[in-house]
Amino acid sequence: MALSDNHNQPTSLSNERGSHSPVKSEALTSNLLTQRQYATDHILQSYQVYIPSLPLPTSEAPNLTRTEDSDSSNNDNKIWLIFIHGGAWRDPTITALNSFVPTLSHFLTSPLQQPLSTDSDPISITGYISLSYRLSRHPAHPQTPPLPTTPDRPSSLRNATHPDHISDILSALGFLQRKHAFGNRYILAGHSCGGTLAWQVAMSRAWARTDVFEQDVKPPLAIVSVCAIYDLPLLVRRDKDAEAYRDFVVAAFGDEEEVWKGVSPARWDGYNRSWHGDGRRKPVAVLAHSREDELVEWEQVEGMERCLSMQQQQQQQQQQQQQRGKRRNNAEHEQEGEEKEEVGQGGWDGDFRVLEIEGRHNEIWQKGEETARAIKVALDMLSKS
Repeated sequence: MALSDNHNQPTSLSNERGSHSPVKSEALTSNLLTQRQYATDHILQSYQVYIPSLPLPTSEAPNLTRTEDSDSSNNDNKIWLIFIHGGAWRDPTITALNSFVPTLSHFLTSPLQQPLSTDSDPISITGYISLSYRLSRHPAHPQTPPLPTTPDRPSSLRNATHPDHISDILSALGFLQRKHAFGNRYILAGHSCGGTLAWQVAMSRAWARTDVFEQDVKPPLAIVSVCAIYDLPLLVRRDKDAEAYRDFVVAAFGDEEEVWKGVSPARWDGYNRSWHGDGRRKPVAVLAHSREDELVEWEQVEGMERCLSMQQQQQQQQQQQQQRGKRRNNAEHEQEGEEKEEVGQGGWDGDFRVLEIEGRHNEIWQKGEETARAIKVALDMLSKS
């Protein structure tokens, strides 16, 4: 079964989800989110946003405008949560809204949204965003010929191919960083291929020479990848439903395996160059995966764990070599100190954790509880970094 077949997807948000996430709270949460565009070429170049500090319309002020730009706080401990939905790069039934509402509901109705530190200025989430992006063709969801695109009518055609998906994510992040001035102060979370896209933000953007890929998009402080795909060739080669997986991989990335390797986060050996600390905090990552996941095997997260562990070890070895060099020749202390500034050239200076969560692949985003738990782990790691 392909990821986008989504046989567990509820027909509506009213499906039973358990007492921890009542339907009423999800309906209310959905009403808190506002849709905005980060680009105007395509209807899917949009995002859902909720900023708790901004006032909501009331019966006394029904036309109140929530000016999002007013919340561009530069407080280092005020961070944003940005989510990327899954769906095998092509499923139109999984959206920025319905995939994020269950997770957001847990943040708004449980202690998860409370500050996670006893410091005088603790880490907290200042805004919640869920991104849409252009999708590839899906044989189960054919489209009638769309109306011609005009300045007032952006395209709705689902025919994206790599690098369109990651290009949209980078466009969205660049737009939001300019709009809200949060720099790298955000957690980038994603489910399934959304987790893959989150990690691609932290990779070297060498897939295309376009304005989007050249712009200065700052990677996040933390990545939370939930049931993510880290190695495309491995997914196609090892999964029992290999042909179905090949179909959506080819639809998104073409049929060249070298391209699949180049976009696979577990095969990227340069996180030291593309994702490193900002001087105050080192990057952190949570690799959340379920052994009950029937669509993305545990082997995927094991490969990503090996990738990051190896690059961490390279970093530690480089630091040890520098320390030995200093002890051998104190006369070169200043020079060695300058070299220490370059730590990260040989290994990754971040921290990560593999988090075992519970649930089947689509059940995890449908319920939201485990995604929220994984994000809380990332917040805890940031508060201690």
